[in-house]
Amino acid sequence: MPTHSGGMAVNMKSTYTVVKSTHTCVSLHNGIPTLYVNNKPIYLSAYMTYLEEHARYNDFAAAGYNMYTFPAYFAGRGINVHSGLGPFRRGIFDKEGSDDFSVFDNDIYLILKSNPNAFIFPRISLDMPEWWEDKYPSEVNKTVDGRVLRESFSSYQWRKDASSMLYRLIDHIECSDYSNNIIGYHLAGGGTEEWVHFGNPIGGFGDSALEGYRNYLKRKYENDVSKLRIDFNDNDLDFDNIYLPQNYKIYEDINTSLIDKTISKNLLEFLAYQSWVIADAICYFAKAVKEKIKNRLIVGAFYGYTNEIIDARNGHHSLKVLLRDKNIDFICSPNSYSHTRAPGIDWANMSVLDSVKMHGKLWLSECDTRTWLTRPLKEARSSICPDGAYQDGVWKGPESEIISKWLIRKCFARSLTTGTGHWWFDMWGGWFADEKLMQELGEYIIIQDNSLMNRDRSSISEVAVVVDEDALRYLNVKTGIGIEWNYEQRIALGWTGAPYDIFD
Repeated sequence: MPTHSGGMAVNMKSTYTVVKSTHTCVSLHNGIPTLYVNNKPIYLSAYMTYLEEHARYNDFAAAGYNMYTFPAYFAGRGINVHSGLGPFRRGIFDKEGSDDFSVFDNDIYLILKSNPNAFIFPRISLDMPEWWEDKYPSEVNKTVDGRVLRESFSSYQWRKDASSMLYRLIDHIECSDYSNNIIGYHLAGGGTEEWVHFGNPIGGFGDSALEGYRNYLKRKYENDVSKLRIDFNDNDLDFDNIYLPQNYKIYEDINTSLIDKTISKNLLEFLAYQSWVIADAICYFAKAVKEKIKNRLIVGAFYGYTNEIIDARNGHHSLKVLLRDKNIDFICSPNSYSHTRAPGIDWANMSVLDSVKMHGKLWLSECDTRTWLTRPLKEARSSICPDGAYQDGVWKGPESEIISKWLIRKCFARSLTTGTGHWWFDMWGGWFADEKLMQELGEYIIIQDNSLMNRDRSSISEVAVVVDEDALRYLNVKTGIGIEWNYEQRIALGWTGAPYDIFD
């Protein structure tokens, strides 16, 4: 097997074979939502990197990994708007009227070179090119201070045009010689591809947001203005004269931990809308993909960081919308960033894992675990990294090899004991480039595959933890009370030594 980027061979054989008309779904297997590929239950454990020139596909293929994901972009732009980070890839639709699928194909063939039988679920960012923003200035996202930051999640034009782009990409994939290697689609968007409003936590404004918010209220109050006026305690209010809260100054002005409707009913409803509109957009695109591929493959997204993103302005508190949607098969997040990924504490799930499982969805963890081999982005691809960025704090791996290995074991153990999937996110490449470490990661394949044979894989927890995503918008974010209740309390729960299930 040829090596790529200095990969070493661990000499473990691939397990699965691609067949004609690959079909995937998520269904219960011995009590746990599980990926099925061509009617066979498969433990989803994959590999991903942002930087293809430093990819270690050969290492992971040799270790027995058959699943991969990679980033694909409608627009060649940085994944956030605050760091100055350059694009990881060219955009497929960077030039209006001239689709370029070559960069997508190149990523696919780079994987298949190492593993011809690979199963791949690409992560597709639906953020729009700059020409689109120039063409539709009323459809953009704005911050409270008026800055324009990419497309608005409230924009119907964005939904229409991004769906068209998705259809063209899927048509290209379906006509390719690798179509049967594709097992699903990971839909991404917003800040760091994780479905938060660009400019968070002060994004989500603009003309489209105003129109969307008014329509949202019309639906909620059944177009009955009398109900709206009673609830808002304003006899002059109408659906067409209600405006967005023009700033979040209320968080600085009030001296209380809680916000109720006597303080600002408009703020509370807008915060609810900020989450709902993102969840609704995800479901919109999931339905579009499912209809296009005739429900043949799985679809999912990052979302529902209920216990990690406490601030309701970011838009992550309508997980219930995704859980009730038949077109969503999997939901995912990174491991918790608690205390900058410190050792000695539990990196709990960001979301209400057991509500996700009870609704028949597969949970996937992005294990972007730093190791003693992690190097700054500036060293890996200097052309896209501003000076001083992505090098300190959480971006540094532990200096100790053994601590690194125990952190990796922590990630795998959580996945194994909860029956959830994961991918190893080798962000800048080379983070797992060690022969003994790859041998251990290869052993994980055997362990997780054997776990599928357990007759009962369901939870044995005797403790239930209940949180409420709807309640978070009532908390004054300036007090930090939500951080104590949701974010920090998971660390104490991890130290108890007792397994727990967590629900919304």
